Amino acid sequence: AYISFMFRSYDDAKEHVLKFFACRENAWANLMANHINHALYTGLISYWVARKSRDGQKWYDRGNECKMTLKRWAESSQWTFVNKWYLLE
Repeated sequence: AYISFMFRSYDDAKEHVLKFFACRENAWANLMANHINHALYTGLISYWVARKSRDGQKWYDRGNECKMTLKRWAESSQWTFVNKWYLLE
């Protein structure tokens, strides 16, 4: 999703995010270190898709989930994660 987002291939990014959300539900831990980057870019992509699609509310809710994940990380380490949380604010 990150590479697709950076190169503005938003349809591919949307597909990757859909796979991430399907996989995340079965993950045994949501606060693993690699989830922070997924939460950031998944949130950015979700908000973008919300603005461009007909089912915007569903994507807006997903963006909010990612924002809350980043908020939990920011509460544990402001120095490292608060800037990422602010990007989704």
